[in-house]
Amino acid sequence: LSWRQVDCHINNLYNTCYWSLVHDGETPQKANSILGPTDSGSKNELLFSRFGINYNNVKEVYRKGSVIIREKRVEKIVKIRKDTGEPAESHKSRSVLSLLHCDIIGDAFWVSHPTLLGSEKV
Repeated sequence: LSWRQVDCHINNLYNTCYWSLVHDGETPQKANSILGPTDSGSKNELLFSRFGINYNNVKEVYRKGSVIIREKRVEKIVKIRKDTGEPAESHKSRSVLSLLHCDIIGDAFWVSHPTLLGSEKV
């Protein structure tokens, strides 16, 4: 999954530059030729110097993409006991799908979601 997020980032950075250039009046061919030999640092500089766009401030959904994961949720259930009228608590586990837009390349994501690596059951 990490490689896919890197790919998403590379593609979005290129496309953000490309469409900024085209909307600014460059032809698609000229935009491609401007971007062809550039690395990500050059693309970031182009966005900032020419368009005032700080790529780090672009929403994570565009920079990181979307990840859907299954997470374990524990719900507290409170029922009133018929015999005493007192509340009785129990807990129920279930798995839910979560849509995230975050960095999955670093260790922090994987440490906080160990079930994705199979080290814990959902």
